[in-house]
Amino acid sequence: MTEFHVVPSHVEELATAQEDAAGEMATARTKANEDRGMFLYEHGLVCAATYVAYTEMENARNNAAELTRQVSIALAANLNKAAEEYRKADAVIAENLDKQMLPR
Repeated sequence: MTEFHVVPSHVEELATAQEDAAGEMATARTKANEDRGMFLYEHGLVCAATYVAYTEMENARNNAAELTRQVSIALAANLNKAAEEYRKADAVIAENLDKQMLPR
């Protein structure tokens, strides 16, 4: 059986990566929404049907991006909580081991 090792600082790094990913999702959504307004301005009403389809696609993409952002935020919170719990468990185990040590 393989041993299981948890390094809380690494778990916190993973949480930070998820927080960064959530921020990137928000930035990507904003940029895509800015592009939508230019489409109708540059191409005019002749492309109205395409604009409607583009808008529906953007709405679906925005919804997916928001859900992904929310999952990343939740995962980051769970990873931070896990790191905290591992540190607490290590402290309790260390304290118990210290109590078991015989004096010299």
